[in-house]
Amino acid sequence: MRLLRKLRAIFWLPYGLCFRHRTMLSHFPVIGTMTRLLYIGTPALLVAWRLGVDFSKIPHLVERGALAAVIGVTIAEIAHALADCWPPRLRRSRRR
Repeated sequence: MRLLRKLRAIFWLPYGLCFRHRTMLSHFPVIGTMTRLLYIGTPALLVAWRLGVDFSKIPHLVERGALAAVIGVTIAEIAHALADCWPPRLRRSRRR
């Protein structure tokens, strides 16, 4: 589990250096969503391309998957932005 956390931190480090938290590019619902999807999707597409995946055979799956991903991440982004606006006393404490 620790290895996965470290790998996740390493993967997201460049994104965190480029896009500071709570800026227009990181938190605006559509723009923030698209920057994260491009950040995740570009390496994934490059790896799939290098592995020889034939994208012409799955156009309808890609279209549906892309739309579902954009909708899902946008909803999560809006919820995150709303949570940032909540008064501190309504937020769950991280101390345990």
